[in-house]
Amino acid sequence: MIFAGSENGAMRKQPHPFFLKQWRQHRGLTPGRLAERVDLSTPFISEMERGIKGYSQDTLEALAEALMCEPADLLMRDPTSPDPI
Repeated sequence: MIFAGSENGAMRKQPHPFFLKQWRQHRGLTPGRLAERVDLSTPFISEMERGIKGYSQDTLEALAEALMCEPADLLMRDPTSPDPI
């Protein structure tokens, strides 16, 4: 289960998928290169991809910028899927 930061900074469960790994691979980036782009550690990126670590709105926006997509894309759209939304 993926977690996201709430307004008070607490982590809460999110009922939707998170397509971080798919977007990273779609852009041809390693976890390390993405981590450098968003100033996070490589293990943290890996743990987010596996649903172990959560993310804040700021992190989601930074990831989207680094991956040249919208924050909503990371939550709703698998770039490898042949079916558009």
